[in-house]
Amino acid sequence: MPNLSLKRFCAAVIAFSLVLTAGSAVFTARQLDVGANASLSAGSASDPLISRAYLENITKPYLLTYINQKFGTSHDGGPYGQVIREKGDSALADISKERLADLTVDDLMQPYQNGIMAPGGGNYQLVRLTDTDSLIVPSGATVYVLSGNAMGLTAGTATAIDVFQGKELSGDWLYVTGRQLVVTERGGMRFETLDEEATLLVSGGQMTARQKPSSQYTDLADALKTMGLFVGTDKGYKLERPALRGEALALVIRLLGKESAALSAKNPATDFSDVLPWLVPYASYAVKNGITIGVGNGMFGYYLAINANEYMTFLLRALGYKDTGANPDFHYKSAIEFAVSKKILTANEGAMLLSGQFTRDKLVYISYYTLFAYTKDGNKTLLQTLIDGGAVSLANAEKAVASVTRVRK
Repeated sequence: MPNLSLKRFCAAVIAFSLVLTAGSAVFTARQLDVGANASLSAGSASDPLISRAYLENITKPYLLTYINQKFGTSHDGGPYGQVIREKGDSALADISKERLADLTVDDLMQPYQNGIMAPGGGNYQLVRLTDTDSLIVPSGATVYVLSGNAMGLTAGTATAIDVFQGKELSGDWLYVTGRQLVVTERGGMRFETLDEEATLLVSGGQMTARQKPSSQYTDLADALKTMGLFVGTDKGYKLERPALRGEALALVIRLLGKESAALSAKNPATDFSDVLPWLVPYASYAVKNGITIGVGNGMFGYYLAINANEYMTFLLRALGYKDTGANPDFHYKSAIEFAVSKKILTANEGAMLLSGQFTRDKLVYISYYTLFAYTKDGNKTLLQTLIDGGAVSLANAEKAVASVTRVRK
């Protein structure tokens, strides 16, 4: 029998499958028929995943309706009909989360692929996401990433439960092959591919055309690469996609002139659970030198998209400003505003960086122009510090600067 955590997740899956899709979710005209919205919370011993009041007042009436009207027999009731008729009376009489979980796992779930559990009735549909698509899913929907990777983009306070880790995640996360999540009641989410196509198994949602941002600052990426500060990906710069925290950390350590120190450290290690092998030396150095403490729950947040204020916080630390201690210079939530006040950025640049998605395009923009900002002590610019420390050669710096002809606004 699966443990209670998995059972509680499975209970949520089947409860919301019945409420949201009524056993008949199908794609029509690139859209899933999702029906009524429903709510879900992370759950704890004192705050269960599905409250008794919710089950008694909302879920139970739905179940009774479907049992009586839709699932009269196994022939006209669909794949759930016979099972629910046989189990319905006892399940509804004792509707605790444990009982519902037992019902779900034992009778209504079957292996789908690579250990993923899906409802035996097949209420889930396969979705193939390309770089021209967006998938919008509502609260209560469940999503399985079968291949590729998909960025889960939130609006406002939307969150998702990562089933494998048993953690509620806020912000925009990249979900790689094998991840399973359920969207909470805090709001719906949008899923898009990152660098490749992705195949998802979803319980509800709507496909729409994706509006991809275009890259505008390739010249700045080239200049940073000339100085040895920006590497890109194995598929090019990919400036149009969201910037991830792992990528941002590596760039910040280069801007600090400390990449050689990080890579040459003996036996680098980190306690973070989500750091890929290539990032271990950077994460190890960053923790030891107070550059980052992660995002909590033992996670660095490698797959979390970084926003403009968070990345500016890294850069301000590189310039010598403090956001901790008794008398901090700035607060991380208003780092861009502080940078504008210190003439590190212009007001127009600040507004541009804060508008819309913080892409790798904006990452290289803010990184390049911060090189010409003076450190907190006012003695020299960040670029001059890198040249003096040997992290950037004078010849490469001059070549890079000469290649950029745009005018800041």
